[in-house]
This record gives sequence, structure tokens and C-alpha cells, in this order.
Amino acid sequence: MFIVKLLASMLVLCSGIGFGFYSSFKLSDEESIIEAGISMLEGISSKIRYSAVPCDKIVRGLAKDETLVEKLPFLTVCKALIKGGVSYPRAVEESLKDDKHRESFIMLSELGAGDVEHSLGVISIMNEKLKTELASAREKKSKYGKMYKTLGALAGAAVVILIW
Repeated sequence: MFIVKLLASMLVLCSGIGFGFYSSFKLSDEESIIEAGISMLEGISSKIRYSAVPCDKIVRGLAKDETLVEKLPFLTVCKALIKGGVSYPRAVEESLKDDKHRESFIMLSELGAGDVEHSLGVISIMNEKLKTELASAREKKSKYGKMYKTLGALAGAAVVILIW
């Protein structure tokens, strides 16, 4: 009976620690998604500025980048909608419909609606917004990341103490 109780205690403790590390990892994941968004905007900006490529072709090109698509899955949905004949602005709106980062990227639908300067202005606004979100995510990560790990271990230890 002692060994079963000991194994159960170890399992509970490890589960608490694992949950703490998972919660901390989610904060890091948020940061990398925002960084991918900033990287995407820099690529879009240079393509609009120097090559005058239409926005739907830019999105199709971005959707080929596996690293970017891993962090920003709405690009794949947007690409599929564009291939299906949906207009670029509508495809962006539809692809972001259920995305938790909708507010950060919804202005992408305005690209191509005006001249090059308008599109670059939209990108600049989005870039500033994402940089603010990145600073906030980094602050949140540094503030709560270690706390989640410690809290998970303490919660696991508390349950182990209750078991004994």
C-alpha cells in the first residue's frame, strides 16, 4: 500500500509541475506568434514597396513558409479562400473569424484597397500595434512565467501532502 501511495504522490507532483511548465510555455508561444506577425508584416511591406505584387499573391507566397504558417495558421485558410475565388479582403476577414489574434491582424484586409502609401501606412499601424503587444507579452512572460512553474510545483506538493 505504501508503494502505491508513493507512486500516486509522485504522479500528482509531476502533474502539477507539468501543468506549471505548460502554462509557462503558452506565454512563450504567444510571444513567438507576435514575433512571426511582425516578421510577416516586414515581408509584406518590402513586397508592396519594391515589387508592387498584389496582396493575394503576397499571401499565397507567405502561406508557403512553413515556419510562418505554423505560428499564423490563418494564412493557410486565407490562401485556400483566395484560390476558391473569394476576394482578398473577404478572405482575410473569413480566415481570421475564429482566430484569437483577429484584432491584431484584421487590418490586413485593408491592404490593396488604396495606393502603395495607404498600404504601407496600414502596415506601419499594424507593426506598431504588434510591437506594443510584443512588449506586453514579454512583460507578462517575465512576470508570470516563473510563477506558473512554481505554482504548479506547489499545487502538486500541496495535493501530495493532503494524500499523506
